[in-house]
Amino acid sequence: MVSAKYVINPKEGGEKKADDRTNPFRWMIDGFSTIANQGAATYYSGSFTACGFSWKLRLESVLEEDGEKYMGLYLSHDDADSKNPVIKAIYKLFIYDQLHAEHVQKEGDNTVNTELLAILQHMFIYLMKEGLVFLFLNLLVVELFIMLYIFIIYVGEDYFHSKSHDGFCCKIALNKFNSSKSGLLVNDCCIFGAEVLEAFACKLDKEGIHESLSLKKDLTARIYTWVIKDVSKSKDRLLSETVAAGGYNWRISLYPNLASFKDFFAMFLIMDNASNLGSKTRVYVDFSFCLLDQHNAKHWKRSESANWGWRDFLSWNDVQDPSRGFLRNETCIVEASIVVLGVDIIA
Repeated sequence: MVSAKYVINPKEGGEKKADDRTNPFRWMIDGFSTIANQGAATYYSGSFTACGFSWKLRLESVLEEDGEKYMGLYLSHDDADSKNPVIKAIYKLFIYDQLHAEHVQKEGDNTVNTELLAILQHMFIYLMKEGLVFLFLNLLVVELFIMLYIFIIYVGEDYFHSKSHDGFCCKIALNKFNSSKSGLLVNDCCIFGAEVLEAFACKLDKEGIHESLSLKKDLTARIYTWVIKDVSKSKDRLLSETVAAGGYNWRISLYPNLASFKDFFAMFLIMDNASNLGSKTRVYVDFSFCLLDQHNAKHWKRSESANWGWRDFLSWNDVQDPSRGFLRNETCIVEASIVVLGVDIIA
């Protein structure tokens, strides 16, 4: 899947200054067993400011993956009313080791280390046979350094969207977190942390976009009732008054048994001043027409047209049938439902 491309706005946000000695944000939870006893739940820290934006930590007390239980720590963008739809941030997340004065990041990193160590163990057996133990010891020192580096340092880069504020997850297995040897939970107390190194407001890079479809969020239908008198006497097409829906004006075009649609009651939806639309603009609309039964309330409704209406909406004989109740005192009533779904613009 291709990811969206964004352009950074250097005027909004910034980097952590080289001489900025502000410590990472630390969130201590004393009495963690109270959280553990609640089962799966979500908890938030207070807000803190870094690189020009407001943030907070989010803790998921229980996450399940492949039958295992984990605890997840996230960084969340806390500007609920922010004018910046997307923020790019580079940051660290920590779970502090209170016994060994270290901090850990992802449980998954240990799997990688174990695999590397297993490889070196096989190398050790081979090198012993060849009398090259010194070379192995040097390799072991390098491996231990790699393990320590991956284990305590992790920098994440993410885009924070206005409707989805959370970045990557700092995840650790609950059995490891609860272990007395890990140092992560001491005397029912734990400490989480975050450090934002860089954060900038971004905007979508529209260069190279060939087509843009904008969908409406409000899909409330516009209901319009059209009372039509002297229908049988009409010799020309009838047009309703203008109906506003979805930012556009619409009309209903009615052909009551005219030559162009002989023996039928034909109806179409048309856009008022459609010529004003750009040649590469398309508007998607969901609509329906209903001819009301004024006697028995057994209305005749049609929807899902591929041609903006129906040349054979209903036969003219059915419209004139007194038992159907569609025509009363030469008057019929049409009810229309119009919803604009979106607009498509081709570059």
